[in-house]
Amino acid sequence: MLYSGKSKLELCRRLGNDWLDLATCLDIPAHRRNQFQQGRECYAILEWLEERNERLQKLPEALKDIEREDLLLVFEGEKTPQLQQYSDDDGGIHPFKQNAFPHLLCYLPDRKPQKEALKEAIKAYRAQYADKKQRPLLCLIHGNENEYGHFIKCLLEDFLLNDNALSESFRGGRLEIELLLEEFHTVDKLPQEILAFLENKINAKPEKEAIANKLARERRPIIIPVHILTNDLEEWQDDQKTIIEGFIEFWADWPKKVYAQHQLFLVFLSFSYEGGKNHFSVFKNWFRWKRKANHSVLRKQFETLNQKYPTIMDFFENQHVHAKVLPKLESVKRMQACNWVSTHEEQIKHFWLDTDALKEKVKALYEKRDAIPMDDLARELKQLLTQPNQ
Repeated sequence: MLYSGKSKLELCRRLGNDWLDLATCLDIPAHRRNQFQQGRECYAILEWLEERNERLQKLPEALKDIEREDLLLVFEGEKTPQLQQYSDDDGGIHPFKQNAFPHLLCYLPDRKPQKEALKEAIKAYRAQYADKKQRPLLCLIHGNENEYGHFIKCLLEDFLLNDNALSESFRGGRLEIELLLEEFHTVDKLPQEILAFLENKINAKPEKEAIANKLARERRPIIIPVHILTNDLEEWQDDQKTIIEGFIEFWADWPKKVYAQHQLFLVFLSFSYEGGKNHFSVFKNWFRWKRKANHSVLRKQFETLNQKYPTIMDFFENQHVHAKVLPKLESVKRMQACNWVSTHEEQIKHFWLDTDALKEKVKALYEKRDAIPMDDLARELKQLLTQPNQ
């Protein structure tokens, strides 16, 4: 099985940090993975497969195993998957492309307020400086835990790639480095923890200037996401400084003289609150009170930041870092869900031909609800598209 250069390029642009899961699933030995060039791991995987002709055919199955069925559509024009058809009670016929469901599709109902705020922040960030120096743009994201719905992945895989004003920056791919939460312990230790993590990821000295110079040589967008749950704040927060302040201070002190050719450098700091229920009955009331206290403090911090620093330059003048608090992630309303059908009609028709009938099904989901949390809605939308008879 052979794939075109265009398909390979699109696959590698979209695979992101999932390359390690893919390599593991394909049984690529650790010593070979360690030889992969930073940022070109996906290309190295394809080369390894092509060296073993019989293994290239394992790529689609491996993508399914790592739950990246959405990437199967990259090869759609080269080998057309067979369609299975289902009919439902209202007589509609719905083709379902077996084993090729795009895993982000049902998480794409409107997040316009957040997208527009991010877009304006990036435009302001670019317009402010013409000196081509590297400067991180810190994007603060917050909302209930069940509203996240792969929000960062949706930004990276859909919005930023498809927006007319922003897609130009991503034509050469991106370097995505996810900061893992288990590496962090206290606010005071946060700077050293981040530097040590980046040192390990990009093979540079644990110093800001060395890391900044190594990232600048990438000459493509740098994306650093980190996600923090409210329940973690109890361990990380101290009496003198909040975790948010710790992150802001770290990036405010980033080297200002590193030449990076207008490199887009986005740091997504995501906080979610209202975590899952605690099952230890003896401490149940105490934990509930503690979570509510953390949620309240966190929301108040974001509200204060929004009021004090409405633009990235207001933020910079006070905190010496370019930052933007995006609007809170809210539950999805009926009109937004119906608009999702229209906006993504081309993709949806692979699974449901009559999109007008689908809109009626979506409206029925809202019979007793004004809005639905994103995670719940995505689960129900996927069930509609993949199991139309139920």
